[in-house]
Order: sequence, then C-alpha cells, then structure tokens
Amino acid sequence: MTQINLNLNMEQIQDIISNSGANSLAKQMLTTIFNQLMEKERDDYIQVDTYSREEHRNSSRNGYY
Repeated sequence: MTQINLNLNMEQIQDIISNSGANSLAKQMLTTIFNQLMEKERDDYIQVDTYSREEHRNSSRNGYY
C-alpha cells in the first residue's frame, strides 16, 4: 500500500481557506477534512483511541499539537 507523507503549515492552510473565493460549503468541507487529518495525526502520534482509559497511556488528547 502506498503512503503519502505531507508536511502542512496549518496557518497557511487556514489563510488559504479563509481568503479563497470558495463558497461557505466548500470552506466548511475543507475545514472538516483538515480537522480529520489533524485528528488522525494526533491519534497516530499518541497511539490512543478517543476516550481510552488505559494504564500504558503516556499522553492525553487535549486538542491539537
């Protein structure tokens, strides 16, 4: 399976979405997609599922890093 590795600057992405000529539906869709990408990245980084209460847990899910 091919994996894609992206390095994204979130401030630049937010600026592009905010200042684009796209309608509000397109902006909402892009915002949702990027939020999901950030949540996936966070999950992969801390290796813990949402609402998980486990002994081996070394980190918390307090928003985005």
